[in-house]
Amino acid sequence: MDVDEIVRSLAVERLSVAEVAGRYGVGRDSIYRHLKNHESLRLVGGGDAAADEENLSLVESVAAIADRARNASKLAYQRGDLRLGGVLGDSAVRATNSLAALGVTSEAIAASFASASERSHLAQGLALAVENAALKSPEIAEPLARELEALGLHEWAEFLREEKEDSETGEHNEQ
Repeated sequence: MDVDEIVRSLAVERLSVAEVAGRYGVGRDSIYRHLKNHESLRLVGGGDAAADEENLSLVESVAAIADRARNASKLAYQRGDLRLGGVLGDSAVRATNSLAALGVTSEAIAASFASASERSHLAQGLALAVENAALKSPEIAEPLARELEALGLHEWAEFLREEKEDSETGEHNEQ
């Protein structure tokens, strides 16, 4: 998935979030999550969790208005109602401009995608390092598993325990 293409589809082509999600095989929630995690929204809310939720609701509402207005505009044009299509198109532009005023821009969304990708890569490396350490030193597998459970990561804890059992029986399979 090319983040620049997704951002271009949203900002330049002015496709709806649903259209972009369908085109690139990502969930609408994923795109909205990137809007939610944008740094400017935290600044507007001053770091307050309740304010962040309120700002998220605002961004989601404005993004939904923009999507609906774009879709309705296309439908109006298809039906030959140029006046209504133009009015709805203007509404979509105003909603998109409101998002930009909140700091939700194509650059911000691209930065958010890049940050998420980098964090995912780091998390995968960390998981691999923990797995390798547990395989090389099986005595640390159980303390690590208990820590993971304390964090609510029960599946990871079970995975480490299974890896430890497999290494003790010589059944470790490379995945």
